[in-house]
Amino acid sequence: IFSAFLFVGYLVGQLNFNDEQINFNPKEKDIAQITLLEVGKSPSEWTKLTGTINSINRDMKIIEYHVPIVLFIKLAEVDLKENDILLISSKIEKIKNAHNPGEFDAVNYWSNKGFYYMSFVGSEQYSILETSQVSKTNKFISNLTKHLNNVLEKYLSGDELSLAKALILGDKSMLDTEIKNSFSNAGAMHVLAVSGLHVGIILNLILQFLKLFHRFISKNKAVIIALFILWIYALVTGFSPSVIRAVF
Repeated sequence: IFSAFLFVGYLVGQLNFNDEQINFNPKEKDIAQITLLEVGKSPSEWTKLTGTINSINRDMKIIEYHVPIVLFIKLAEVDLKENDILLISSKIEKIKNAHNPGEFDAVNYWSNKGFYYMSFVGSEQYSILETSQVSKTNKFISNLTKHLNNVLEKYLSGDELSLAKALILGDKSMLDTEIKNSFSNAGAMHVLAVSGLHVGIILNLILQFLKLFHRFISKNKAVIIALFILWIYALVTGFSPSVIRAVF
């Protein structure tokens, strides 16, 4: 069993290894075509996104690539979505650490996720080449997430709102540095990440609610309904590995 897992791990590592990143040498005047993979949530004007560089236009020549990249885009009044294709003219550079004492190790963090390049994109340095069509499932999840956000915003504000969004929806974009440091110093940073604790609480709440209808719903049916709701919750919270593991 150990040998089998070791072999599978080796194969996965080889499949994920991208030798194009070694040969990738971006220039200052390159125009890159990028397919968005993930669009972050941010209350500020700069939004974090991840994507894949499909090609580079250099001196009127198209060079094809397949290189992951982290983008920080100063958004205009545009709603970017996953699978949108952008053209960007900003400088692409390798992710580096500033080597300040005690600073966040960005190189190690992003390299573990397979990203080695980044770019800061101004509002006039990108254009949308192609907009992706949103599926009915994604549209349903998006509308449900917006509805839940609106409910929280209706009854909460300030730090209470930012904590509620982090604890319930897994959205930590509104948390300020002071709150993060407080949880970190208390050794409770894991509480802010939606995982088994949160999924367990929600599962119990659902089952307790379904008990009220025990005359109409059997125990087996209650479990199936609860699992269905939990998978929807996993989608709403971003389908992170910790949530998938807990729900599974």
